[in-house]
Amino acid sequence: MIILELRDPPHASATRASIYVYVPDVDSAYEIALRHGAEFVAAPADKPYRERSAGVKDGLGNTWWISTFRAS
Repeated sequence: MIILELRDPPHASATRASIYVYVPDVDSAYEIALRHGAEFVAAPADKPYRERSAGVKDGLGNTWWISTFRAS
């Protein structure tokens, strides 16, 4: 569970965050995020460290790195 304290508009001294989460299916999570208004950062791609990862930015400027661990 991740809890973010949000305020609209953001507090003047608020800082942006970079959040890294693991999900069961990075491709599906990426498409859902884009459909709900997230901004493209990095398309899903296989990484040499046994992960498939992607990145999106939410409406408050936070970057979400989403990844799925690949067993092989």
